[in-house]
Amino acid sequence: MKRLSILFLSFALILYLLNLAQAQTASRGAIILLDEWKSSFNDQGREKRHVHIRIKLLNRKGIQEFGEVVIPFSTEFEKLKVLHAFTLLPSGIRINPDSKAYNIVSPPFVKDAPIYSDLKYQTISMPALCPGAIIDYAYEKTIKPYMKGDFWSSNLFQQYYPVKRAVYQLEFPACRFLKIKKKNLTALPVIEEKNGRKIYTWELEDLPAIDKEHDAPPLEEIAARVSVSSISSWDKVASWYTELSRKAMQPDEAIRKEARRLTAGLNSPWQKVEAIYNYVATNIRYVGVEFGINGYKPHPAAQIFRLKYGDCKDHSTLLISMLKAVGIDAYPVLIPTSSVSPLDADLPTPAAFNHEIVAVHLNGKFIFLDSTAETASCGMLPPSDQGRKVLIIDGKRAILAKTPVFPSSFNQENYSGDFKLYRNGALEGQVKFSYSGVYAMFERHRFLYATERERRRFLETKASEISPGASIENIYISDFYNLTQPEVITSFHLKDNQFATKTAHMLLFHPPVVVYTRLCQQVALRKRRYSYRIGYRMEKHTRAVVTLPDGYVLFFIPESYTYENKVGSFCIRWRKEGKKIIYTSILSMKQSEVSPQDYPSLRMLFNSAVKATKNQIIILKQKR
Repeated sequence: MKRLSILFLSFALILYLLNLAQAQTASRGAIILLDEWKSSFNDQGREKRHVHIRIKLLNRKGIQEFGEVVIPFSTEFEKLKVLHAFTLLPSGIRINPDSKAYNIVSPPFVKDAPIYSDLKYQTISMPALCPGAIIDYAYEKTIKPYMKGDFWSSNLFQQYYPVKRAVYQLEFPACRFLKIKKKNLTALPVIEEKNGRKIYTWELEDLPAIDKEHDAPPLEEIAARVSVSSISSWDKVASWYTELSRKAMQPDEAIRKEARRLTAGLNSPWQKVEAIYNYVATNIRYVGVEFGINGYKPHPAAQIFRLKYGDCKDHSTLLISMLKAVGIDAYPVLIPTSSVSPLDADLPTPAAFNHEIVAVHLNGKFIFLDSTAETASCGMLPPSDQGRKVLIIDGKRAILAKTPVFPSSFNQENYSGDFKLYRNGALEGQVKFSYSGVYAMFERHRFLYATERERRRFLETKASEISPGASIENIYISDFYNLTQPEVITSFHLKDNQFATKTAHMLLFHPPVVVYTRLCQQVALRKRRYSYRIGYRMEKHTRAVVTLPDGYVLFFIPESYTYENKVGSFCIRWRKEGKKIIYTSILSMKQSEVSPQDYPSLRMLFNSAVKATKNQIIILKQKR
């Protein structure tokens, strides 16, 4: 009887786990039944790629996600052929899309930015979709090499959906050098050699879905992946890019004239760099991305200067050209931003990068410039550029380097308030916010693309975080678009007629400071599977002074408090000076990325900081 009970419980547990797994799969919306990618390279680097995808739709979410098949391709370097596409209904009936379901369209950014791009989308509107239906399509691409005689490729085995079967096959001349790197993968390939060619085949089954977490590393960094490259060194990548871009970087007379005008009267190289950087950042409209060889090859600097728009490599090309015109050497820098996998120094390939910036060498060190970040001051990098391994291109020489992660003190969000509390519980006073580093970037961007009314609404929202229902007047916003100013400053006069809770004998109130509730929202998850990528270190400084009303004395003030752990620290101080209560606090983050193991420490830090600002102060009415 006991054995029977154990068997019954075991069966019940298995059934529960199966039902749980099915429920989790259904919540994803779809399951990828087959993800097959076969690439064959010849000795010149030309690729023939065969892709076969089969997806089972489980609910409306899956239909919404996969109902429109989108295949990107380069009209200049890729020849695309759709082999088949059909919907298989749960009843077993196969339905093919009609001719009107096949369309070739331009991506949205091409319309917004009329710069030449050879990127197109082959779209297929799949018919008769319903829960339980299967989408099946296959296509073939013939791809000319971007670097003649060389090739590279990368394949992800995992997605944000479960994958039943994934196949990646790689075929290439046996005599060719090829470096293969695996990430998050232990499976070994089946290796064959036939007719002077090597064939590597990875075949995996029942791969779990990657969980989506906010501010997590990109999919390609956490999924099982194989990357390959025939390129023997980074110097070869540098030489290739130099040949692509050398002519484009030559300044014409119009560029020389403008560069001289911008730097007239400036003596130091840094002043000249700053003047030209500010011009490019604020005058050259940043547009889109490009595909194919145009994703690497910049347009001529003269064209960019004339049209006043361009993508990241165009920004870099014009910046380098203008600096060259005043005798300052600058270098293109290829960078993988935080939205893609970090550079692998052991795998040379142009595919490692999704962005381009500039480096200048001053006072014995490289300083990095990203003029596409139009609200970043010269030498400041947006969070996505910080702490990234990069490739500096010095002619035919490749220099591997790393961009800085700026210290906490560089990125400050500061708040100060000087208030008077009245006997009826009303509060009024002057409030000031100052922002530096990435916070100055964020505020510049916010104000730059906002109307005057929207800017006021934003400051009214900030006032409501200090005291709900407060009104503001005498608003001041500094010259936020002046990139030479290290700080963005806002201030206003705040009034709230119902700030403190009033009783017959006392007033109760919390410190009139910004309660950073969004910090709690960022750590709402109790656990994380992947690291939390903040992108920058930071400090938040707060100071509030409250003058007490006549006829009241302090009864209770919270204790000063300090908390520190491996990810950061929080310090809060209370003190009384005559009729004034003074509150100060500093929240500091030491890390720009927090591991899952350290995430509980981050939760504790943020939650403690927010809770501390909600403590109450009690003042008593004096007896007459």
